[in-house]
Amino acid sequence: MRQGNRACRPTLLISGRPTGPFLDIASPSTGCMMIDAPRSRNLPDLLAPQIRLRPDDYAVYFDFDGTLVDIANTPEEVILPPSLTPDLTRLQQRLGGAVAVVTGRHLADIARMIAPAQLAGSGLHGLEFSFMSADPVTPMPEAIAPALLARAVALVASHPGVRLEYKGPILAVHFRQAPEAGPALLNALAHLLVELNLDHHLKEGRAVIEVIPNGTSKATALREIMRRQPFAGRIPIMIGDDRADEDAFVVAEGAGGFGLKVAGEHFRQADASFMEPAEVRAWLSRIAGGDAA
Repeated sequence: MRQGNRACRPTLLISGRPTGPFLDIASPSTGCMMIDAPRSRNLPDLLAPQIRLRPDDYAVYFDFDGTLVDIANTPEEVILPPSLTPDLTRLQQRLGGAVAVVTGRHLADIARMIAPAQLAGSGLHGLEFSFMSADPVTPMPEAIAPALLARAVALVASHPGVRLEYKGPILAVHFRQAPEAGPALLNALAHLLVELNLDHHLKEGRAVIEVIPNGTSKATALREIMRRQPFAGRIPIMIGDDRADEDAFVVAEGAGGFGLKVAGEHFRQADASFMEPAEVRAWLSRIAGGDAA
């Protein structure tokens, strides 16, 4: 962002003092100024007026489950608040299209739930993309190896309450209904990848373990979106609640932006910018120009 001839970029600067980070922001009356900003918790409040003042300088990226919507017992049971779709549409208009969803879900699931809103984004941890242009994207890899699928089916069958979600190139093992099974499932899946000599890795989430091809993540997803218009050159703000989102936080912060955490089963409240998805939605509504209810 610019005020006169001086560039203002809201990058956290470590001052060496106990209060630590500062936010270099733009003021409509005084130009650039340094604000002593407490960590994480107050960042959304400091960023909101900056986004409204300089919307062309920012791009906002959201995880979906646990960030825009509350975690449910199963992915199919997620409830979409009625205000979310119109607020996403308003925010997209305010930011000139620079709003995206970065998720582990299929993008088709997101599109169905947020319709009629249409957002750019990445699904399946960087394996699929949707842009508001006709630019070609890398084709999605082949489906998961049949041998791994068969073994995963047998593993899940041996743990009552555990559910297997087949996403083509990704498998997700959900254990929210059997939380005590988590460590055993993680160990068994890790051994399977070694035994079958597969080029995959495990990513733990909130009561879920996903088997994902190597070389892809929410970090690679964010990098790909950030290099395209209208996202290129903007200050990235990535918001998420889970371990997979940490990869994207590193990319956003490395580009001079922000990774904002949502408290839950992964991030502690003391380390988070938002206490729950309802706070994310209220902030979204605020910067979009709607009612923050």
